[in-house]
Amino acid sequence: MYNVKFFKYPSGWQVRVYDTIVGYHDKPDDHLDKDGDPQPYPLWDTELGDYVYERVKYGYCDTWYNPFTEREEKAPVEWDEDEILRKKKRSIASSMGRTINAVYQKSRANTWDWFITLTFDPDKVDSFDYTRVVKSLKNWIDLIRRSSPDIGYIIVPEKHESGRFHFHGLFRNCDGLQFVPSGKTDTKGNLIYNVGAYKLGWSTATRIGDQAKVTKYIAKYISKDLVQVAFNKKRYWASRNLLDPETTEVILDREKQEMLVSRLEDKATHIKCIENGGVVTTYFEIPAGVCDEEW
Repeated sequence: MYNVKFFKYPSGWQVRVYDTIVGYHDKPDDHLDKDGDPQPYPLWDTELGDYVYERVKYGYCDTWYNPFTEREEKAPVEWDEDEILRKKKRSIASSMGRTINAVYQKSRANTWDWFITLTFDPDKVDSFDYTRVVKSLKNWIDLIRRSSPDIGYIIVPEKHESGRFHFHGLFRNCDGLQFVPSGKTDTKGNLIYNVGAYKLGWSTATRIGDQAKVTKYIAKYISKDLVQVAFNKKRYWASRNLLDPETTEVILDREKQEMLVSRLEDKATHIKCIENGGVVTTYFEIPAGVCDEEW
């Protein structure tokens, strides 16, 4: 439970200030009071990556007498097609939010050397089949670990307009990938390389200059269309040697929260407010070098 959350990254801090209490709960029964009445139920916020308390109470079904158990029980609920569709959309949005948040935090908590794109030769891999491309990627990762045992990576899929899948990734400690100059440059004049150790299709690789920018960029590949195709399947791959951001969660009363916001406004290089589900969250980006004591 918290209304302020601190994330410490190599590039600085991100502080999220919520206008209400947020937290994590697993079971609907956790939201019944002592009399069995419903309490506000948490919703997954696709922007914030946190469960947010909804301010409108959910209705619970009536009870009925079950002749088989001879007890009063909650009556079964019959969902119409529209309600089923709404629940499905909400589940996809929830899953998408979790994936984006995980990719963003993993990528930003680490430093990277290369941005790599991997596509597939249709004569070798059916890139329309998500299961097949995932299996091919996993086999390739297992192979490159032999030449680069300390490799660090986070890789995400993208579904092209054609329906084919390819992958983008951030890599480090990966000399075993055998980078070969392609003779071409990107729009900013940076040299583009090919990955010599990738034999399943085509590849491009560029050296990373702006760490903060590339970590935000890679999370944007997680789309609603991708989540629908890969629902209940793996949607990103991260090496086990990656760091997680240091996080701190606190609950502040209104006066202390306002004092914190005032200090953050003086230090922040970027401030963004997002309203979602009736909850307003303010993001503060604080550059590296601001010590803990200043909060």
